Amino acid sequence: MFGCLRDGAKFTRRGRGSIQSALVATLEVLDECVLVDRFVPPEPLPTDANAPVFLHITSVRNPATKGRNIRYRIAAAAGWQASFSVRWDKTVVSRHELEAVLQDAGRLVGLGNGRSIGFGRFVLRALLVHDS
Repeated sequence: MFGCLRDGAKFTRRGRGSIQSALVATLEVLDECVLVDRFVPPEPLPTDANAPVFLHITSVRNPATKGRNIRYRIAAAAGWQASFSVRWDKTVVSRHELEAVLQDAGRLVGLGNGRSIGFGRFVLRALLVHDS
């Protein structure tokens, strides 16, 4: 989760630069493990993309050898949800800037494996701030 928010912060602007360095200096993800509301079904895994959790099979090309390999990934269909808690210094990064980081991270970066190839995108549904 920290890597997702760190990478999303570089798209959130403050003046001429981004808030990435300020966010990294102050952000702390409080949850040891962030769980998604899906469970892996028993063997064999379905390959149908309409199933809540399925085996995504695709052919990929190795750029070095130009050879093709098959990539297997466990994937979750659209509609998954997750919740997590973070702590940050509001004097360095405002609540509105953190909300913008969360939206940018979901829209442009993604969460989990395969982020660099477009998987794991999400939409921020709710942001609850507890003052402590």
